[in-house]
Amino acid sequence: MMNAKRLLGLAALLAAISAIVHLAGAALADFALVPLAAGLAWLLFAAGFKARYRWLAYIGFLVAIAGALTAYATLPSEGPLQTVSVAMIGVNSLLVVVLFLVIWRPPGGTAV
Repeated sequence: MMNAKRLLGLAALLAAISAIVHLAGAALADFALVPLAAGLAWLLFAAGFKARYRWLAYIGFLVAIAGALTAYATLPSEGPLQTVSVAMIGVNSLLVVVLFLVIWRPPGGTAV
């Protein structure tokens, strides 16, 4: 069973991957402002998770849900942006699950 600190490390990795995917989407969309800002925000989230700011998991959980739903709602029908959007949905969905586990567990404990 993973404790909250290890889960925050995993959340930092997933947030960094999400940042990379968002920045790739921004590059493919002629540096559109929304994915560029989201990519930079996920870099800040990754740094916060790496620094073990557990309170940031509450905000990140809501942002990851909103990001996955937004990527799904604006899913292009074809092309490389569709692949990037599907990657955003996948990474953000995994991040939602990990952040839920971080929030659910007690700060110092390993079990619920």
